[in-house]
Amino acid sequence: MRPEELKFLYDLEETFWWFAGMRQITDAILERRFARDAPLTALDAGCGTGFNVVHLSTRTLNPVFGLDISADAVRFTAKRGLRRLCQASVTDIPFQSETFDLVTSFEVICQGQPPPVEAGLREMRRVLRPGGFLFVRVPAYRWMRSSHDVDVDTTRRFTRPEFQGIVSQAGLHVEWISYANCFLFPAVLARRALKRVGLGEGSDVRAFPPALAWLNSVFRGTLGVEAELFRHNIPLPFGLSIVCLAQKH
Repeated sequence: MRPEELKFLYDLEETFWWFAGMRQITDAILERRFARDAPLTALDAGCGTGFNVVHLSTRTLNPVFGLDISADAVRFTAKRGLRRLCQASVTDIPFQSETFDLVTSFEVICQGQPPPVEAGLREMRRVLRPGGFLFVRVPAYRWMRSSHDVDVDTTRRFTRPEFQGIVSQAGLHVEWISYANCFLFPAVLARRALKRVGLGEGSDVRAFPPALAWLNSVFRGTLGVEAELFRHNIPLPFGLSIVCLAQKH
């Protein structure tokens, strides 16, 4: 990811609708398996600028670790006061096998050339304890590729059946999988169509202009509705992302 995109991520990760709403979705799915304040040993594999590590740390009595391949990303995490971090790839995680109860990875294995999809999943499985869980999120649909993907270095997108098969082939049992960001999908589709004709190019990780700032809470609330559906085990038939909870047997 470009350094300037990391700066936008650092500035917006805490409050921007996409990140805040997706954290609600993550919480809803994980809470079906883990109580808050559970004594989990957790790793965020590809932690970016680190706010997901901060958020996960509020869910567990144990420290949360993070890693990212980007030296720039690790410097941003240090600004958050985080210390249990290292610069490393998801294909070469510098921890012993069977270390973690939970590994998370958000739009990471889809990035780079080539993207570390299969190798990254196998390595994350390696560091999970037997019975441990991987929560992973990836972007959906190759035909949704746009200038946003170029700016954030996303080089692979998936369908739900395709990704479920890849996770299973990595030796993990898929416990739950769904598309996410379904209700806002028409708006995102329209934005991607505009990008293809040269309007609004670049990453979508940008704050709304002041006149449209109210949309942030509306969009965040919409993702909150999806989170409530997931909390009640109701998957969605399409969406911009795929969320998957898988277990190591």
